[in-house]
Amino acid sequence: MGALKGLLLLLILQISTASTSGTLVPTCDSCHDQAACLEFKERGDTFSSQSLSCVCKDGFVGDGLACYDVKLCSDSSCCKDGYHWSPDKGCVDTDECSLKDSPCKPSQVCQNTPGSFECLEPHPSSRSGPSFQSSQFQCGSITCPLGMDCISMNGTLRCADPCQHYTALNDEWRSTNNTSNQIHNDINLYWQGWYRLFLGQTSAQIPDWCVPPRRCGAHVPMWITAPHPTQPGRIERRTVCNSWAGSCCYFVSHYIHVKLCYENYYVYKLVRPSSSSLAYCAEVNGTSPVVPSSTPEPNTPTTPNYVNITSTTTAGNSSTAEGEVRLVNGNSSCSGRVEIFNRGQWGTVCDDSWDIRDANVVCRQLGCGAARSALSNAAFGQGSGPIWMDDVSCFGNEPSITDCRHPGFGVHNCGHVEDASVICKGDPNFNSTVTATPGPIQPTTTPILCEHHLHHNSRKQLNS
Repeated sequence: MGALKGLLLLLILQISTASTSGTLVPTCDSCHDQAACLEFKERGDTFSSQSLSCVCKDGFVGDGLACYDVKLCSDSSCCKDGYHWSPDKGCVDTDECSLKDSPCKPSQVCQNTPGSFECLEPHPSSRSGPSFQSSQFQCGSITCPLGMDCISMNGTLRCADPCQHYTALNDEWRSTNNTSNQIHNDINLYWQGWYRLFLGQTSAQIPDWCVPPRRCGAHVPMWITAPHPTQPGRIERRTVCNSWAGSCCYFVSHYIHVKLCYENYYVYKLVRPSSSSLAYCAEVNGTSPVVPSSTPEPNTPTTPNYVNITSTTTAGNSSTAEGEVRLVNGNSSCSGRVEIFNRGQWGTVCDDSWDIRDANVVCRQLGCGAARSALSNAAFGQGSGPIWMDDVSCFGNEPSITDCRHPGFGVHNCGHVEDASVICKGDPNFNSTVTATPGPIQPTTTPILCEHHLHHNSRKQLNS
């Protein structure tokens, strides 16, 4: 009976608001002044947790973190550049990439971002989709060269190298080793431009592993979900996730940009997080980024060294790039066990939650069209080595499997009997009357490789 009363109360609170779709938050402090903070229980298989959600009040619309007066804002006057008015959602992002005339060059791929867009350089031999190796930015009517961004210098916007124009961010409390009760958050800071992290006098970086909650001087620490760039001279995008309530990526994730500078440090284009009580973490990596010895001077324009998508490199070959994807043991290059190269090793993907949407992403990433089947239980034989991904959850339109939500590289509860596989429509040997069965299968073709860009992380209980 108590649960029924609680449900009725929640329904009443939601009816009194203009929108029932709120935003999960760690504390009610995140909610807009014109939003209600709703409290409810979230039940899982083994535990119950208390969750908070911000929902705009009657007469206002938005996500609860931002609420807009329906009467005052209906003419779009409340919306910033790059956003437009929606009667149901308030100010929403304008997808410049869906416009009739693309803002990018014909040879580039347009990628929408909140309030703006990016022009991405495609892989020179890719059959479909961008490689997401390098982002390019617009500066008025000019497209900045690779590795440069549109940066304000003395009040004038111009294309410049962020490695030479950044703000030092030196907060000892951001350390991943900090477990003190003194809490900070990054939502109220005015994030503008590029930043270089320091811990004391030492250059630092944002961790690329799932940092447990209540570290880095915050309730909810933030970390990037993919390894840092390994080649200097270009800007890459990464997804930022956050740890809370047993999940590596509990609240809304967001993108930042990162560049490896020729002087062996990273700079980041940081943005405001989605909620309060979140803060960027910092750590001093024991292994410094290695820049090739034959690099040009920092101010010299460079051309990125791309990895050929039809390469036949193996895990032991140094030309294999972090995050590359391949299909193994299939009847063609468009079917087989899904494997990812990470931290110097090929590893598999667990079939927990594996479905046709996940398979679609892999198939399109490899230029094999849509997916015919998403197979589980090691349908193309068991792999070996690490299991890099588990609980993958794609929408189906991501450019890379590492764009999809999952708990982080190496976080899983699987064995290789659960290795995931795909059969794509581009597989010429596919027979709809034949079903792949588990067991060792000898490879009949060299795997196709495809370089990754980034990935999201799902709600999965942290390993402690």
